[in-house]
Amino acid sequence: WGFDGSSTNQAEGAASDCVLNPVFITPDPTRGLNDVLVLCEVLLPDTMAPHSSNTRAACVEVAEKYASFEPLFGIEQEYTFLKNGHPLGWPQGGYPGPQGPYYCGVGADEIWGRDIVEAHTTACMDAGLSISGTNAEVMLGQWEFQIGPCGTVEVADQIWMARYLLYRISEDFGVNASISAKPIKGDWNGAGCHTNFSTRQMREDYDAIIADAFAEAAVTPVSQAEIDADATQALLREGTAAVIAKVGEDVGTPTIDIDGAAMFG
Repeated sequence: WGFDGSSTNQAEGAASDCVLNPVFITPDPTRGLNDVLVLCEVLLPDTMAPHSSNTRAACVEVAEKYASFEPLFGIEQEYTFLKNGHPLGWPQGGYPGPQGPYYCGVGADEIWGRDIVEAHTTACMDAGLSISGTNAEVMLGQWEFQIGPCGTVEVADQIWMARYLLYRISEDFGVNASISAKPIKGDWNGAGCHTNFSTRQMREDYDAIIADAFAEAAVTPVSQAEIDADATQALLREGTAAVIAKVGEDVGTPTIDIDGAAMFG
């Protein structure tokens, strides 16, 4: 299929042709299971090479290169329900009680949006996605779902489709779902997308893999009893503050600086 890339900021108006190549198809639980949802990648029309925004093509290349490791991924996607610009359940113009009781909470005073979460979970299952769990998160109106374990490309395709279904299902409830890392400024929990990862070798003998990694890095392992927890936490807070000073508070914590790039998770 062809489309006008200038409508999506993927091309200039003078040469706006782009190509959609279908790569992943699931039943569409929002219209009826005789219909389908189609995830596409974007290609250039002259060469059919990947568009610069097409990171999936690089993912496929890496997955094929390291296929012998049989990697598995589990992705944890946190998100926030927003209504009229405020997290769902928050009083208009004010704040809820302190964070603490909302994480994995239950009860009408601690949970908002469970009906949407249940509808989204059912939609993902009906679409054949490998949704493996959900939970309420630290901030009121914030939730998480998990996709996996799946292979490299499969988990990426499925997380995108699950995000689409999240937005689409939330729309039916008059609510917006946001995966913004820091939807509310200040001392409120951010929303991340966490990755769980293993290779066949890690699953077969994890201790040996860790020992090899320490040896390669010329690091001497220490026991947990030898770690100064207070000093470690102080270093973590210091590093996070230094990164936030560079990039602003619109990121979650903890945040670290790796070769000039702010990494959150």
